[in-house]
Amino acid sequence: MKTYERFSTTADIGIRVFGTTIKDLFINSVKAFNYLVFNENKIKDKKLIKNLSFKTLGDSYENLLHKLLDEIFYHTYDNFHYINDLKLNKLKPDFLSTNFNIYKINQKPEIDIKSITYHNFKIIEKRGIKYIDIVFDI
Repeated sequence: MKTYERFSTTADIGIRVFGTTIKDLFINSVKAFNYLVFNENKIKDKKLIKNLSFKTLGDSYENLLHKLLDEIFYHTYDNFHYINDLKLNKLKPDFLSTNFNIYKINQKPEIDIKSITYHNFKIIEKRGIKYIDIVFDI
């Protein structure tokens, strides 16, 4: 099963992320973000800076996923770091606890994303596969 695919929208870029579980959606969303921003295949040298713990409250899985992506967006664009190795410690509809590694890399993002939108940001399930469309304002 593919984990994500890119799609075009008017003046924006989107990624449809797939998973068999909610946990898969969170992990695959981070991978898809990295693919879009850095084209992961091109990352050669990375140096581990630290492992960061991130915890947040929310009112839905969508809200928690958006908060996680916002956190990763911050580290990527404000500090030019690469985030990987996401570990979900606890995931409930109203709480997320995770750890991820922050790496220093010798490249800048390949695309300039302004924000992660809430446009069509809804987890949908069809035939046992969950997916979410993530639209990035560029």
